[in-house]
This record gives sequence, structure tokens and C-alpha cells, in this order.
Amino acid sequence: MRKYLIINADDFGMCHSANMAVLDLFQSGCIHSTTIMACCPWAKEAVALCHQHPEIHVGLHVAHTAEWENYRWGPMSSQAASLRDEEGYFFHRTEDVLHQANSEDLMREMQAQVQWLRKQEIPFTHLDNHMLTLQNHLIETLKYCQEEGFSFRLARAKAQTHPQTAAAVAYADTHGIAIIDYLNPNSDRFPNDRYTYASIRDSYLAMLAHLPEGVSEFFTHPAVESAELKAIAPDWRVRVGDYQFLKDPVFRQSLRENQITLIGWEYAALLNSASALRKCVEKMQYDKKLIDSLIPKEESSEVQVEKLRPGQLIKRLDDFPVVYQPLGTLEWHGRQNPLGCDAIKATALCKAVAQKIGGVVMPAIHFAADVDIEGPQGIGYGMDGFAGMKLPGSFYQIPLPLLTELLIHACGNYFDRGAQLVVLISGHNPPIQQQIMDQVRDHFAPLGKPVLTSMEFELADKPEYRISDHAGGYETAMMLALSPNQVNQQANVGLEREDLGIASSLSVTEATGEQGKAYFESQVRGMSLWVQAEFQRLKEHAD
Repeated sequence: MRKYLIINADDFGMCHSANMAVLDLFQSGCIHSTTIMACCPWAKEAVALCHQHPEIHVGLHVAHTAEWENYRWGPMSSQAASLRDEEGYFFHRTEDVLHQANSEDLMREMQAQVQWLRKQEIPFTHLDNHMLTLQNHLIETLKYCQEEGFSFRLARAKAQTHPQTAAAVAYADTHGIAIIDYLNPNSDRFPNDRYTYASIRDSYLAMLAHLPEGVSEFFTHPAVESAELKAIAPDWRVRVGDYQFLKDPVFRQSLRENQITLIGWEYAALLNSASALRKCVEKMQYDKKLIDSLIPKEESSEVQVEKLRPGQLIKRLDDFPVVYQPLGTLEWHGRQNPLGCDAIKATALCKAVAQKIGGVVMPAIHFAADVDIEGPQGIGYGMDGFAGMKLPGSFYQIPLPLLTELLIHACGNYFDRGAQLVVLISGHNPPIQQQIMDQVRDHFAPLGKPVLTSMEFELADKPEYRISDHAGGYETAMMLALSPNQVNQQANVGLEREDLGIASSLSVTEATGEQGKAYFESQVRGMSLWVQAEFQRLKEHAD
């Protein structure tokens, strides 16, 4: 099993400074999980940010305490008398809650916070507990999670030393409630008066270096430095330090070096449900000798895997053990081009190269990476932001950690069944797509399993053909060469906003199939030389 890590930003909604840090970390791809404190004064702003930025994946940070001296909040339930101090707020300390609150009030307050967050109409997947006020009520809490379909922050590793936790872990596993394997301490252990950024950075890096296999969670409290934060929280330096570390390039570098996959709670739930199947699969090996004895090899000029019989697949991989994985989208490419333009380009290129030098081509993957773009009409995903509207046919959005995992699992399958080299070719070309492919490459590199990655246009052997656009003259020319019956060059002419969803300085109406053919043939030549050189290097290294 690999190493998976959830970085959760606790205290979303506690104050404006926390909200701004969480938003920036999500937009930067540094975290994939946060939990809202529904009872706090800035929770409404946190909710508004979730509506504006659907990439923010949230849970509920169930709170029964208000720890700050001059910044307080209280119960959302009208029937929670045992949770209130003499001023009507939550108690400052967990100890006071454990000694004075009754179980019914704790559960009622948790349910009131859940109900409030549901009324805000944002999806949320998991619960965790602010300052461990539910530690004596874990089974009750898990029963509620089971009824409502929530995951819960509970670490299996703690069951080895805490009988109460062991009973809760057993309940969660028996009833299918997604939990984690390990919970790592966070920056709370740094005394504020002796805090330095170097101390938290080095401590986090040490934890990453020793992260065990399985699903771990780091809970953090990131916030941007501000007068507001300094007035509220005596530990403000630590919170700013959490934010700084997650933005520090050494964090990403450490994830790569230690082969750690960053995930959110929604994916942790999938890992929990698949754990039994995964353990069975990992025990089984690909027995090439047995396969060769049972399945006769067959010659075939076909290169698309879905059209090959098993014996044909085996023969092609024996001759040239390279698997090509085209990546694309189902996405608006102007009124004139087919929605699958990116995948059509990448698949055609992979097929031409496989027919020329060998290997097999997998079906294209139509989910891809993109970013939110602020345009004149608001924030939209990819070209939606430029267009100022949700464009029809754009069906490719996926959480980036899930896309990374999808590609890692796909490549792992190919290596497990005979491939010695995997080539990822994307017809969808924003920089973040290349970053995702490179994460996959970096995952397999320490394992001695090579993955090549490139955008299709960058493979042209002539520099003047290394051009790209979105739905403009380049992509239209490519479609005229590869799928001419699916192109209507006059589809935009005379209409309002002729350039709707087009990002290019190249004319659509002046594009020709001859241009597209020249681009494509240059790419085939360049990619063939590139793959052959890498495969030859692998052979020489093996010898």
C-alpha cells in the first residue's frame, strides 16, 4: 500500500484571516480538505467562499469550546444548557466540557451544527472534533456518522494504546465508516513564545520523511498574518507558520521525495471501501511464463488495446513493451469543433507512433486538470472563466488528487502486466495538466518504472510547428486533418461573440487540413524519435 496524506485546515470560519489562508491554499493546490466551525462569527464568509470556489472540499469541525479570551462563540442548539458558561458562551477548556456537559447536549449541539451547514447548501463529507470534546462519546458520535453518511477523524493506530479508541475503531470498521490509519500531531506542540518558522518546517519535514504506508492526516490551523489574527489568537505565529509551510516549495518537494500522495477526505472514503480488495490484488503477481504457456501469441497490425485479442496484445508488448496513454477532455472547443478535440489529437498521435515503432494504445482518459479563471462575468472553470458562462459540453472536471490517483493506478496496471515504459500524451494543454502528469512520472521514477510525459504540440520536430491554442486556428487545422467530417468552419460566422470560448490569434476560418497535416506529421516524427531514444536507453541500462 502507498502513502496517502490528508492535510486538513481546521478552524475554517473562525476568523477572516483563517478564511483567506484556506482559500489561497486550495487555489494553490496545497491542501484538499478543510473543516468549518459552524458556530463561529466568520462561518458565513467561509460558506460564501465555498459557493464561489467549488474546489474547496469541506467537512464540519464540531465545536463545544470557545478557547480565546476576548473572542467567543456559543451553542447553536437552543437546548444545550450544560455547554454554556456563566456568560452564555461555550467553556474555554475541554476539561470543563468533559466535567460539566451531558451527553445529550453534546449530541444535540453536533446535530445543530450539521443541520446549519446543510442549510447552507454546500456538500460536506466528514466530521472532526475541535479540542477533543467528544473523546468520551466516540461510539455515539460514530453511530450518528453512520446514520448520516459521514467519515470521521479517528486513527486506527491509537487503538493499540487506548482501549476506548480500540472499541471505536472496531465499530467504525465493522459499520463501514471511513476513518484514517494515522493522525499526526500538528504545530500546537510548539510553544508560541519559543516558536520559529524553522522549527515547524523541520518538524513537518521529519514527519513526512517517516510517514507510514496507509492513510495519514495532518491537521493544521493556517491563517494569514493580520492585526485581526494577532488580536484573537495568542498562538498567531504558529498559525501563520502552518500557512507558510504549506506554501513553501519544500513541502511539495518532500511529498515527491517520500512518494506521498496528497488526498482529501472524499478520496479517503474510497480507499477505506476498497481496502479489502486492494489487499487481495497486491498478493497476486503477473506470471509471464504461465501466461505464455496458456495463450498463443498472434500477429496484429492493430494498436488499440480495446480491439486486440489477448494473444495479439501479448505479442505486441513482447515486441515493443510500451504503452501509450492519450489524455484529453470532453470540452467546448468553439462552435466549429467536436467536444473531444483534445482526446482525438492525443489518440491519433499515439496510434500513428505505435503503428510506426511499436507498442499499444489505451483508450483516452477524458478527465483532465484545469484551474478556476476570473473573467469579466465571474469565476469559471477553464474556458468558462474566459467565456463568462458555463459552456455546454465541458464534462472533464475532476478533483486534482483523484485525477493524479487515477493516472497512477492506470500506469501501475500497465507496468504490472507487461509494460516497461508508459507514455502519457495530453491534447489538453494548460500548465496544471503537465504538472499532474509530472507528479505521476515522479511517483514511478524511484521505483525504476519510467513514465514519459508531454503535451502533443511540444513533440513536433520542427520548432515552428510547436504552437498551440484553444479552439483556434491550430486546433481547427488539426481537426480538419484528423476528423474533417466533424468540423464546421462557418459555425461562428455572423453570430454574436464569434470567438466564444476561443483563445487564439490564429484564424479559424483560414485554417486548412494541409496545415493540420503538417503539424501532425511533425509531431509523429518527433514523438517516435523521443520514445525510441528512451526505450534504447532503458535497454542499454538493463544490459
